[in-house]
Amino acid sequence: AINVLREVNKNNTGDTFLVEQNHPSNEFLSYKCLERLATLQEKRYGTEFRKADTRLLNKRKSFYNNYHDWAAAQVRMGELQTFDGFIESVKVFSSNILNQIPVSEWTHPRWSIRDEPCPPEQSLFLIPT
Repeated sequence: AINVLREVNKNNTGDTFLVEQNHPSNEFLSYKCLERLATLQEKRYGTEFRKADTRLLNKRKSFYNNYHDWAAAQVRMGELQTFDGFIESVKVFSSNILNQIPVSEWTHPRWSIRDEPCPPEQSLFLIPT
């Protein structure tokens, strides 16, 4: 992306630059980025928390025996449910955007998001020294 920006600035040509002003792809990519970040955050909890918390919350007497664990389970389950709802909402928003454009345009690079991170050497300059 940095090389593309340099080339655009040097040659004053905008045809290779994929971020278009006021284009629905910008909003779509923003939603996909939010979805990815929320999914990664949700995965940090792991499935074991969800299973253990569900078992704990289903035991009524554990509320009286171990209030702190029960309260912590309530908070974690609330956080996980919030992530679930947020991720599903973002998926709906991004699919609504895609449904408004022709299917033939979906393969254009402006609609794609990278699955692998940028090489570290390309982003080292962003880290303050």
